[in-house]
Amino acid sequence: MPKIIMEDDDAAVRMIMTGTHTAPFQGIPAYNKHVKWEVIAHMKFRDGLIYEQETFRDWMELMHQLQWPCR
Repeated sequence: MPKIIMEDDDAAVRMIMTGTHTAPFQGIPAYNKHVKWEVIAHMKFRDGLIYEQETFRDWMELMHQLQWPCR
């Protein structure tokens, strides 16, 4: 369940994304693994519409689950 914080025309959303690794990704062959990682989005609204958005993803957690070789 996403967590949402709103104040005036700003919103922050914390989400947990899930998926299955079914195709090559960043040079990592598909292993049909189920993965889960955190995403945080910050949005600014104007006239009821999003006019700016920044998204922060925990790429290291995802790559760790895919067993990406650290160099």
